Amino acid sequence: MGKLGAGGYGEAWVDRLRTGAGAAAAFGIEAGEGGGRRGGRWRPGDFPFANPTDLFQRPAVTKPLALLYYESLVIGNQVLNRLQALGYRVVLAPDLGKLEELVLREKPLVFVAELDAAVSRVSSAVRLLRSNPATAHVPVLAFADFKDARAQAKLADEARACGANLLADQTGLLTQLPELLDEVLRVD
Repeated sequence: MGKLGAGGYGEAWVDRLRTGAGAAAAFGIEAGEGGGRRGGRWRPGDFPFANPTDLFQRPAVTKPLALLYYESLVIGNQVLNRLQALGYRVVLAPDLGKLEELVLREKPLVFVAELDAAVSRVSSAVRLLRSNPATAHVPVLAFADFKDARAQAKLADEARACGANLLADQTGLLTQLPELLDEVLRVD
């Protein structure tokens, strides 16, 4: 049998390696070559690598990343659990002062933030994200507990002014989170 030609590392070849059938031929080891100590037959222990199929494993697909900032533990933990149930990897953003650095390092798909307690801090952090061309593309889904129409209007104005893509009421956030994420991730 000859050595592996220029045909590349196709799926059939990798399957042969996984089963051990033909692995010797794939690396140019013929009967009687390299296996003299075991009677001229190739065996898995003769292979020059610890596990030859590890060389050809496909890279693991990562989950989409969502950054999350919250101050209210109840709704924050519920949002975190819901995002994880939807298949997101969630990283908490505990320090809004370092949000821009975190976004540059982690490269999230979306930033989800609670506006209730820290409206001014969240809005200034989002403004910083929008001012940097390297982070301006990250969509922001803000949520808050609207106690009345006046508070809702005030928070909506603040969210628009800082650059949040979408503002949602926390009462329907958990049930409508997939649709809200689809909306905020929609490319204009």
